[in-house]
This record gives sequence, C-alpha cells and structure tokens, in this order.
Amino acid sequence: MMKKISKKMRLNAETLNSCRIAAKEGASFAKRCLDDLDATMERGKVRIGAVMSHASVSSYDAWSDHFQQIMKAQMHALEAAGEQCRETVDKNIGVRLDDMEHFRITLFGRTMAGKSTLMEILTHGDGKHIGKGAQRTTQDVREYLWEGKNLHVTDVPGIGAFGGKEDEDKAFEAAKKGDLIIFLLTDDNPNPTEAAWMTKLRQIGKPILGILNVKVTMGSSAKLFERDMRSKFEPERLDAIIRQFRNFAELDGQDWENVQFIPCHLKCAFEAQKEKDYENRKKYEEMSRFGDVERAIIDCVQQRGTMIRMKTFIDLAEQPIVQLRDEIQRSLQEEEESRARLQEVMDEFRAKRDQLYMTFRKNKAQFEGSQRAALYALDAFIDENYDKSQEEITQAFQQFLTDRKPSSQLNRFLQEEDRKAKFLLESIGRKLDKELQAHAERMIERDIHLDFTGGKPVNIRAWTTNTMKVISSLSWFISFSNPAFLAGRIVLSIASSFGFFDLFTDDIEEKRQRRKAELRQELVKNIDEILRDMMHHVDAYELELHNRLDAISQQFDETMQIAKYLQEIQKTEILPDLAWNLDRMDRKLIEHAYGHSVAQVQRIVREMGKSMTLYVTDKEPFEGEAKIRAERMLQETLVICQ
Repeated sequence: MMKKISKKMRLNAETLNSCRIAAKEGASFAKRCLDDLDATMERGKVRIGAVMSHASVSSYDAWSDHFQQIMKAQMHALEAAGEQCRETVDKNIGVRLDDMEHFRITLFGRTMAGKSTLMEILTHGDGKHIGKGAQRTTQDVREYLWEGKNLHVTDVPGIGAFGGKEDEDKAFEAAKKGDLIIFLLTDDNPNPTEAAWMTKLRQIGKPILGILNVKVTMGSSAKLFERDMRSKFEPERLDAIIRQFRNFAELDGQDWENVQFIPCHLKCAFEAQKEKDYENRKKYEEMSRFGDVERAIIDCVQQRGTMIRMKTFIDLAEQPIVQLRDEIQRSLQEEEESRARLQEVMDEFRAKRDQLYMTFRKNKAQFEGSQRAALYALDAFIDENYDKSQEEITQAFQQFLTDRKPSSQLNRFLQEEDRKAKFLLESIGRKLDKELQAHAERMIERDIHLDFTGGKPVNIRAWTTNTMKVISSLSWFISFSNPAFLAGRIVLSIASSFGFFDLFTDDIEEKRQRRKAELRQELVKNIDEILRDMMHHVDAYELELHNRLDAISQQFDETMQIAKYLQEIQKTEILPDLAWNLDRMDRKLIEHAYGHSVAQVQRIVREMGKSMTLYVTDKEPFEGEAKIRAERMLQETLVICQ
C-alpha cells in the first residue's frame, strides 16, 4: 500500500537529486567491487586446481582418489561461495537499482513502540493502523510516499512480540533495504531485545536516528496532562533513559553515543492533528515536540543524505565480503590450532612407532634364540634314534618338530607383534578422529552463513572446513591399514637320506660316535633351514611393518603440507584480495565523509557500524572539525593513527 506523506516535511529537490546521484555512484562502485570478488574467487579456484594436480602424483592410489574427491569438493565449495555471494548481493542491489529515485526511511522498533502512530502523523491518517494496546498490530510491511519528493517511508512489524519471529524477519529484511532507520524506543522500559536489534542494524552499517516516545496518558484534565508532561520530559529523566539504553551497547562491544535520540509524545502529536480548535492544536503540537522529530529527519537527509545513499550500496557489497573475510580468518585460526594438536598426536605416534621397532628387534632376537635353543636340543633325540633306519629317524624327527611346534610358535609371535601394531594404529586413529570430530563440532556450533543480503544463504563453512577434510583423509588411510599379512602354516621338511655308515669297522664305539655325528650334522642342516624359513617370515613381517607405519608417517606429512598449501592460498592470495577490495570501499566512504582526497591514508581498518581506524602519514587533515563532521556523516567513530 502506498500513501502520501504530509508536505509539512520540506526537502528541496536539489538535495534529493544529489542523493540520487550519490546512490548511482555507490551502486556502480559496489558492482565493480563485486566483479573484483569474482576475480578473487576465480584465482583461488585456479590455485586449488594446481595443488590438486601436484597431489595427483601420490603413490598411494587409494588415498589419492579420496584426496582428489576432497579437493574437488573444496574447489566447488569455493566456487559456490563466490557465486552465491554475487547472486544474493546482485539481487539486493538490483532491487535498489529499480528504486534508485527514492530515499527510503524505515521505521523500526518493538511492538507498541509507536511506529504506526508516527506513520499516521506523517500521512495525516485517521488512526486506523494505530494499535490499541495489543501486540503485533502491524504484521505487514507498508510503504508511504512523500508526494513529489521521492521519499519512501516504510512501516514494518514490531520486534519482541510473543510468537512474532516471522514479523521480526520481515522487519529486518525491510530494514536492510532502507537508507535511514528511525529506531523507536519508549520511556517505560528499554530492554535487551531492543538493544540486540539495534546491534544487528549497526553491524550492517545502517544509519540510525532514534526517537524516544514518551508515553503520558491524555486524560480529561488539561492541567494534569501538562503537569505530567513537564515531569516526564525532565531532561535528567530523559538522559537517564537514553543512557540506560546506550549502556547495552557495551555488552556487544559497540558505542551508540553518535546515535541521536529525539524525545517526543507521538500520541499527543497525532491528537493535535485531529484537534479542530487552532489554539489547542498549536498547544498540543508544541507539547508533543514532534517538530523536533521533523527537523531531525530533514536535517539528516539534508546534511547526510548523499553519504547515506552511497553508503547503502557500498555496505550491501562490503558486508558479505567482511563476513567472508572474518569467517576465513576464524577458520584458519581454528585449523592451525587443530593442526598443532594433530601434530602432537602424530609426534606421539612416531615416538611409539620407534619404540615398537626397538621392542620388535629385541623380541625378534629373543624369539630366534629361544627357537634355536629348543630345536638344537638334539642329544636325547640322537641317543634314542641314531641306530634306527632312515625311515624311522625321519618319522621321529617329524614328531620332534611337532612337539616343539615351531610353526605355531612363529604364528603366535607374529600375531602378538601384529596385535601391538594394530593397537598403536587404533590408538592414533582414535585420537585423530577425536580431534577431527571436535573441529567439526566447533564449526557446526558456529554455523556461519553469509545471509546479510537476504535470499539464498551462502554457507561458507563448506569451503573453510574442507582443508580439515584433507587432514581427515589420513584418518581414513589409517583406518584401512592392517599390517596382518601372515602366510599359512610353515611347511617343514627333512633331508630324505643320511650318509652311508661303515658297518664293518672294528671299533664299535667309534662307529657309534661317527653315526651320531653324521646324524647331528644332517639334523642341524634341516634345523638351520627351518630357522631360516621362520626368520624369513619374521623379516618379511618387519619390513612390511616398517613400510606401513613409515608410510602413514610420510602420508601425514604430505597431507599436512597440502593442507598448509590450501591455507596459504587463503592467507596470501584470497585474504589480501578481499582486504584490498574492502579498503577501496572504505576509502570511498572516507573520501566522501571528509570531502577531500585520502591519498595520505595508508590503511583503513573498519568495524562496520562502530568505528574506522585510519593509518595516515599526516594526522592534521583528519583531525579537529573535519573529523567531527566525518564522524557525523558516517555515524562511526574515527580513530586517527600516524
């Protein structure tokens, strides 16, 4: 619905024309900055693609495939972040481009604060939209046009009502598109809910003019009403209420001292318009102090209108880029901390791995010694079997080996060592998974969306957490690693024949000893072969164990290096590009606020809606009256550093 606003608010055509020119300049500049954002994202994609190409030569095929999927997801997420950011900002700038001619004022405040009453005063309405003490009287966005002056005033649903979440969303979306916010408070109880919304509006850089609606009951007695008005409008009382509200700013690290609040009695101003008696009407108008509100709005548009209109478009572009930058910085910090914790886990793994190697070598020597001692205990066997036939000796020796179970002993030894290696892998895997899960939970808790511009949200978390997914691929690699590679039972054998003994020697004892010696020689030859076969398996296991565990260590180093590359891309290329883009936008605002060149400004650090810190080569042009004027134009505190 569009209604005409009273001509009592006089804004000259030249002012509004200047505002239109400033808006077009701001829109053009914002679109150029978005083009630069596209270029930044494209460069990031190219660099990530280069890292992918480098990583594709890894010798670990399974891991490489997994890693390539992660890298592709990272590149696509980066591309989506840029495209969605551009799409949503384009959409909202497009809405304002279609409405370039109009200066938009949005009325904002809690339910029953007096927004609709203010609108009825401006439009000389009949009061049908004024609430009767019930919450959520206004549930739709209503627009009113100041005839011939291209000034839009928008009445939005109130905030803070029970069950009014949808109303709040509508109000904030309308406020985003506004040039100037008129924020209404009442004198009965400024509260944290109102302060929270004030903070949100300031964080997106919106210029704000405050109205303190002083509520005094208009009874039948004019004298009592005048007395109550004098009491309620005591300067000390009003200052205390405004101070109470401004104190909320400190909780969010903000400063609202530069936000002006105009006390008035909106109900009295509305009643004045209905009063038929001229003297009473003039009296009510003066008592309401609504003239101060009108003058404040006019002065704001007259003095700051061009800055406000240009700033609307620049902030539409700057806010999502700031969120993008801040999210990348937070993510990088968290990833560096997580990477340090992961490095600690891997350092622990390497220490335990080296200890495992040392212990294995010791156990290997002990195992070989024990098997050698058991198998070389041949005296009793030889004494019992030296005079038997070859077939009987062979069968007896097979039983001798069966009793000592070398194959079972070998399998038991390797299984125990395998168990120790598995335990180490499971231990490191659990610790890695725990850290990665903690990182994921931190990101989910934050759940940042670039939703400043409205429309489809841009979820940057999918991009910034992908570098941690690269590290998580190591956990994937470990979880599929299994050093158990034992062959089946060892097949043991014995020589098929013994030497020919001289049965006709005269010395029976000599013949017996020679036969025993020859039997021992043949048995030792077989036992040596058995031991070599056993230790060959042990050596093979040891080699595979080293290969697997060393590969994990090497893969971790490669993974961490690639994750570092990805972070460096963001640190050294994307973040500096974003900073350069933001600096250009902030310079544009500073140049307009001061009205002269800002070539002496070396760097600008802006906290939107709060402050700008200027690092300059010469402070003089930026101090004194020039600074006061610029702060009033920007409605942000200026800090000048040399």
